[in-house]
Amino acid sequence: MCNYPAIKAIIKIKSAISKASALPRDRTSIVMSILDPTTEQQIVERVLKARAERPQFIARMKVRQQQGIEIARQCAKLLKQQFGVSRVVLFGSMLDVESIFEDSDIDLAVWGLPSDLYWQAGCALDNIILENGYNFFPINLVDVNDA
Repeated sequence: MCNYPAIKAIIKIKSAISKASALPRDRTSIVMSILDPTTEQQIVERVLKARAERPQFIARMKVRQQQGIEIARQCAKLLKQQFGVSRVVLFGSMLDVESIFEDSDIDLAVWGLPSDLYWQAGCALDNIILENGYNFFPINLVDVNDA
């Protein structure tokens, strides 16, 4: 299993290195010389390891995306049937496998959810997740009328 904080740190470091490598050579040396050689080597090793593990990570995130989309469909059905919602739209990181992490949530925009039923609807959605054994999918329910 991936360690999300470590992956996030690696991505930030990778981004910094990519930006630095796009600089003229003399400026790249200045950016990298701020780090001591040991730290620089550790960063390079972490970036290379992340690159090597990227295909496996993407494969895991594709599975997570498929699960998330299926849960979103179930949630949309429940919201329409039990709460009279007229429209549900999945948005956010779940739509792009390159943006998903282990702790990505399911973002649902809803139209027509009565404000007095918001918390009840949220609890009903949590139950769908728990009933399906997916206790790792938080749901972010956004009423477009309140956004």
